Amino acid sequence: MNIEKTFAQELAWGDPIVYEGIVLHPVTVQYMMYFMQCVSVLQISPMELPDIKYKSMSRLQFILECIRTYGTAESTPFTDSVPKLFMILMKMILGENQSFGLINPKDHRLDGKIIRIVREENGSTTELILTPKKFETFRKVVLIQNGIDISDEELDPIMRRVYYEDMKRIQQRTGNQSSITDEDKLDLLSLHNHCQRSDLKSMTIREYTLKIDKLLAKDVYLAQLNGQMSGFVKFKKEPRHWLIKQTNKEKILSHFRTEDDIKGLLNDKG
Repeated sequence: MNIEKTFAQELAWGDPIVYEGIVLHPVTVQYMMYFMQCVSVLQISPMELPDIKYKSMSRLQFILECIRTYGTAESTPFTDSVPKLFMILMKMILGENQSFGLINPKDHRLDGKIIRIVREENGSTTELILTPKKFETFRKVVLIQNGIDISDEELDPIMRRVYYEDMKRIQQRTGNQSSITDEDKLDLLSLHNHCQRSDLKSMTIREYTLKIDKLLAKDVYLAQLNGQMSGFVKFKKEPRHWLIKQTNKEKILSHFRTEDDIKGLLNDKG
């Protein structure tokens, strides 16, 4: 499913998305700090975890395993945090008239507990059973609906790791240890909109994130354009217009100069 195209109308206007009969509500800026902590559970890749017992699990199986071992001798502080964050996240995106819980599967091919979401409205009940396959679509809808770029998930995990390690080294080498904070971004948009921070509370996180990214990209674009026009800087390609978003996937791929660089990286660091 192409989520961006399927739900283009809802994404453009910040409306709730109906997935398999269940309503997924976009989270607003007012709860952004809580959401960013909680949504990290949907981005955990069991294959990249150090413990070998998780590597063959799907994301859903990993979450269910963390729920099963919660508070037991098998758990760790990390695995114990997963159920807590997941439950808070589900409450945020499901809103009222919808509940979720663990049930025993009727399908004998499914081991252990499974997640069921129930929506009750006007006397009718809609039920969604999250299988590993449906959960993958479910989590992608939630992430994209709330402005999180997951394009880099298509890339080899080694490429992602090396890229982010390189970015960290570059930051250390240049002595730039600081970064733009969430409060800085709130100030940026409120100053641009000539409003108070509190006036941004009802904006969806997706709209807020897209606008912040464009404001930051606009400054870079204008600086590149001025440098090019003055003759002090020459680019191999025309600077990317600030309205055209550069995805995480594009950033990582552009970091490696040629296809041979990528192949060499995967061979040397695999």
